Amino acid sequence: MTLRLLPFLLCLALLMAACDGAGSAAPAPTVEVPIIAPTRAPALPTSSGSQPPEWAARGLSGRLVVSLGPQGIQQVDFATGEVKQLFTVPEGGWLTAASQAEADQRMALAYAAPPEAGQVQLGYTDIYLLPGDCAERPDGCTPADLTALVERSDPHEAYFSPVWAPDGRALYFAHFSPSQPGTDSSFQYALQRLAMARGQALGAPEHVLDDALWPAVSPDGTQITYVYNDPDDLSNHLFIAAADGSQPRPLTTPGMFEAVDAPLFSADGTRIFFSAVGDGPAAHQAGRQAWLDRLTGAQTASAAPLAHNMPSDWWQIPAAGGAPTRLTEIYETGLFGDLSPDGRHIAFLSAGGLYVMDVDGRNLQRLLSLSGFGTLEWVDE
Repeated sequence: MTLRLLPFLLCLALLMAACDGAGSAAPAPTVEVPIIAPTRAPALPTSSGSQPPEWAARGLSGRLVVSLGPQGIQQVDFATGEVKQLFTVPEGGWLTAASQAEADQRMALAYAAPPEAGQVQLGYTDIYLLPGDCAERPDGCTPADLTALVERSDPHEAYFSPVWAPDGRALYFAHFSPSQPGTDSSFQYALQRLAMARGQALGAPEHVLDDALWPAVSPDGTQITYVYNDPDDLSNHLFIAAADGSQPRPLTTPGMFEAVDAPLFSADGTRIFFSAVGDGPAAHQAGRQAWLDRLTGAQTASAAPLAHNMPSDWWQIPAAGGAPTRLTEIYETGLFGDLSPDGRHIAFLSAGGLYVMDVDGRNLQRLLSLSGFGTLEWVDE
């Protein structure tokens, strides 16, 4: 889970970034793909689709659009098993997420161009748009096909986690920026929304929520779920709100989990799936030491920042509020998933590979082995 890598990313950037005129190092964004991912190795095994895939008996349909950092964006065809490169990242470039619009298949990317010679890539990303025909091109798309949508005005800010509204008329994303003078935190998050029409931005981004990231939009477009990042202790909690950010309310409470992220709605919008560290409310009531002891053999409770690097599992919770239900016991890192178009399955990435399971967590199957962390979307044929 990327939020669990926050202390690592902050320390890494503080060591790598040049100091500003006042002698203070620039803060680092929490990007969706950690910098520890492999740099050039192919993420998915290439396939012509000439042989039936191993998962053919499951009757899966549609395509997965998978973004894997500097490895670019690839497409997995469930029917044929074919893996195709959709977007190639140049040496030194950085990609943290991609989201494809249902209407015209345009892709919104959180992307950072290669730095100037001698400079280090720190992953401060902007939001770009790719055309909808990348899958039809023999070699996919390249940076020459990118159109800038939202660009940084401060070199130390970042825009990331883009996700389309179902009707394609709005694009949500998170914004990381250095905090204003007089505040206690060195950085801050906000959720923003950009009105779109036919691949064009309609004005400037509008502010939706403070201290929010990891947005996901309900199937009917009326609600968003997101992760609230507490600026006081950097803990995070699952929230839900109206599409404009009004009426926010928590779904998980402090102490329920060590960390949460990667939320997504069920097909009918009544449930929210999410990734979480810990054994949930029961473990919290009994004390979290038992879970930590079982997982790590520790004899003393772990400090809060260390919890961000712990393995996690999939859970679900009613969108109206209620108790969460555990779906898996895999203790994997880097979980990020999406729902199948028919609402029956969840495909997800993790450090261990590309998986698919039923929405109740049953029939878990690893489809492909891969390296690196990233995001994915399950789209129609």
